[in-house]
Amino acid sequence: MWGGGARSQNHSVTHPIAKNSKPAITGEMAELALAASYAVMAPVGLTYAFLFLGRGVLSPFAPLWLEARGLSGVALAVALAAPGLARLPLAPLIVIGADRFRTQRTAIILLALLCACALALMSVVSWPWLLGLCWFVASSTSVAAQPFTDVAALEATKGRGWTYGRMRAVGSIAYAVANLAGGALVRILGPFAAIAWSFCASLATAAAARTLAPTLSPPLVSGPVVLTRAFWRIAAPLGLIQGAHAFFYVYATLIWRDQGLDGARIGLLWSIAVGSEILFLALAEAARRRFGDWGLLRVSAVSGVVRWAMSGSLPDFGWQVAAQALHGLSFSTAFFAALHLLEQATPPGQVRKAQSVCAAFAGGFCVGLLTLFCGVLREDLGTSGFFVMAAVSAVALPFLAEGRSRPESAAS
Repeated sequence: MWGGGARSQNHSVTHPIAKNSKPAITGEMAELALAASYAVMAPVGLTYAFLFLGRGVLSPFAPLWLEARGLSGVALAVALAAPGLARLPLAPLIVIGADRFRTQRTAIILLALLCACALALMSVVSWPWLLGLCWFVASSTSVAAQPFTDVAALEATKGRGWTYGRMRAVGSIAYAVANLAGGALVRILGPFAAIAWSFCASLATAAAARTLAPTLSPPLVSGPVVLTRAFWRIAAPLGLIQGAHAFFYVYATLIWRDQGLDGARIGLLWSIAVGSEILFLALAEAARRRFGDWGLLRVSAVSGVVRWAMSGSLPDFGWQVAAQALHGLSFSTAFFAALHLLEQATPPGQVRKAQSVCAAFAGGFCVGLLTLFCGVLREDLGTSGFFVMAAVSAVALPFLAEGRSRPESAAS
């Protein structure tokens, strides 16, 4: 009897402990998993932040520095177009070179350091050809670092609570902050402030990339990814949609300045555009489930038509605010959809190559090619050059008609 009571008593004492021990272990494991997740995600966020802190000043305000150094009109358009035109042949070479390094982060570090060196030279040279060469290197290396960071973010977010859209929004927030701060600095200190800011941001990007997880570079899968029909079905409409932003990228700041806006208000307009991008990225996964990737590309093309028509016909500051608020739809929507479509359509070993070549074609070659014509558009049509960009966006729609009958390509 006593022994049986003892067994009963021991059972009653140890059972609650056994029940309570499992949540304690689970909670500890959850904390460790959260800490491990932050250890991977924080470096990616820092790299995005510093990369876009630099680009958020360099992109809108570099034309002011180049113009102050004597480049204008067609010469300025050629200088600004050259990096974009060269991205298409350079991108595969950069990827091949990057894959020779043991880890993927090495390419980002070296590209950021090269950008800093080019900006340092750009701040002191005065010869037009040397100034153009420095700009070419600075712009090319800054832009080339983004696809590598995108791939790092896609890999880091797999199996974790963060989505790519939220991770990429960190960069967009940094871009918006840079627009506002850069506009104020340019107003106070002049265009040189844009170069100095971007130089510091490039060094910080290299330091942040050094903290990324040392992921090994994947072995390349043989095969010409750029010759596949699946690749061009994505890249061609994306090139038209992004290329339609050329006139905005090159001349928006100069047009707004000529309309009487100061640096702070110009920076505000750029920040509104990026703010809309942040809003879209926060809602990107929900939009992807609702419209699918091909549907998002169609939304982007239509939004571009509306945005550029507004920019060309409604110069009032309030209407320009509304037009820039469409940036999240005219640009980010297409970028986000194409990123996922390429990941689905490309073998794992070729993802970095596909992303880099597509970015080079759409954001580089197409934007650069249209930038060459922007100088003539500015001189002959003025602000009405935006109407040509609206027409380019509209041309993308027929290329997207096939995607309407391909629901399997939508978000999964």
